[in-house]
Amino acid sequence: MKLDGMLSGETLSYIHRTENVRIDWLLEGRGKQYAVNICTSDEDACELLDALFEEQWNVWILSDRVRMAIVLDQPASFSVKDGKTEAGEQQWRDIPYRVVEVITGTIGAKTLDCIRPKAGQDVVHLLDATSETLARLEKGMIGTYRLFHSPDALMHSAGKITAKHRIFNEFTQQELFPASPEEKALLGHFRAMGSEKRKTVAEVATALAQHEVAPEAPVDVKPKKNGNGN
Repeated sequence: MKLDGMLSGETLSYIHRTENVRIDWLLEGRGKQYAVNICTSDEDACELLDALFEEQWNVWILSDRVRMAIVLDQPASFSVKDGKTEAGEQQWRDIPYRVVEVITGTIGAKTLDCIRPKAGQDVVHLLDATSETLARLEKGMIGTYRLFHSPDALMHSAGKITAKHRIFNEFTQQELFPASPEEKALLGHFRAMGSEKRKTVAEVATALAQHEVAPEAPVDVKPKKNGNGN
């Protein structure tokens, strides 16, 4: 089936999975270009990681010493038709790619406590990022190609860390990240609400943040997840 006479649903899915591009952005140019999980609390970020860690991921911590973001990746592949045998049987070949999850928002000590056990598995990396890089990542302006595959990929500068690294003991984002007067007022209103209203406000705020219009950026198309994935 063709969508808008251009791309099939299957093709859109491949692009989404390989470059982490949001499908509604591909179809309508609406919202953020790349998919981002924006967590409104440290607890939410830790809960999301616990769910994702049911599979095996490489973990990348990006920090400017004030704020922090988490990127997860794991290998995957999808199959494409690759001609036919002399007997007329369809042949297939696997195309490898990298599955990526980006987690931003309120990330602090609890999230790091969730990550620390992974550091003993030699899969945790730390990147000293700029505040501009973290802002662009949260706004959905950085995709898989820029993170891992471009000649100057961000993760090329990251290094592996152990559970003894100081970031697991010294990082306190909530205390260090400066809030504007408007943010402080919103926080005060939020804390005054009951749990149900807090949940509603958090859902609305997350939806608004995820649909903020982001500037265009190049899309690297490589479009099945194998191993531990779907």
